[in-house]
Amino acid sequence: MRISIVMTTYNGENYILEQLNSLYNQNRKPDEVLIFDDGSTDSTVSVINRFITENKCDNWKLTINGKNKGWRKNFMVGIWNASGDLIFPCDQDDIWHADKLEKMEQIMINNQEISVLVSNCKNFYEDGSTKIMPKRNDGKLEKVEIKKNCMTVDYPGCTYCIRRQLAQLSKKYYSKEYAHDDFIWRLGLFSGSLYSINEDLIDYRRHKDSTYSIEVVGMKTIAEKKKWLSMTESCVEDLSRFVVEQNFNNKNEALQMLEKVKLWVIQRTKLYNSQSIWQAIRMIKYINYYQRKRQYLGDWYIIFFNRK
Repeated sequence: MRISIVMTTYNGENYILEQLNSLYNQNRKPDEVLIFDDGSTDSTVSVINRFITENKCDNWKLTINGKNKGWRKNFMVGIWNASGDLIFPCDQDDIWHADKLEKMEQIMINNQEISVLVSNCKNFYEDGSTKIMPKRNDGKLEKVEIKKNCMTVDYPGCTYCIRRQLAQLSKKYYSKEYAHDDFIWRLGLFSGSLYSINEDLIDYRRHKDSTYSIEVVGMKTIAEKKKWLSMTESCVEDLSRFVVEQNFNNKNEALQMLEKVKLWVIQRTKLYNSQSIWQAIRMIKYINYYQRKRQYLGDWYIIFFNRK
């Protein structure tokens, strides 16, 4: 099989060299490494160019975007440009274990029904602490089943291995507001082809300057919640169209759940628009549809206490 790594970068000079080295030192060498820089203003580009030159990485290619695309679109365009049978998204600030590519490739070879494979990761923090996430390292290969909180995405995109067929199919259903990892996860889930391997294969850097950390803070306002709910309703519609048009074996189960999720989104939007305490009480019946049950209480805080 042909393997592609797709990395996106933006002002990553502090951490990127460690990540480049971890890709270079993979036991199973990638067939191509595509790096898409989104207009860095620090030394990120020069660090990458120097690394490619010094290590004679002839199958590595750096593309500098003429215009900032934003991390969502930058990743998706990169994934669509990959030529590999298996595509591995890659952040700029993590460290991959040397056996990541070989282990995930072997699982994909042996299990043709998998279109998206994810792995555990070892979170490491600025204070030196670490934590294996999101499951215990027991080495099991498990199918991810559709549940009420099916919009939850527990694994970061840097743990993904995506089969090319699904990556190319995603073009038809993608919207620029969708995060690449959330959307690919959901395509795999609702096509019945999403699996996890319970083994940490990367060290996942958690720091306050990451895009994830910045966006989580920004989500704690009424306006941002409304924006997220509107995007999620559109995503549910695109996923429903995906399931219907591709006619998967789990079509009926997937469509039934998506209808229920859409109702939850509509009722939650009503809560944010009305800011009614009675609507907030009614939402308790949908508590299992929240990504985390505590987010139901978060709605109360944002609407009735924070009020921003």
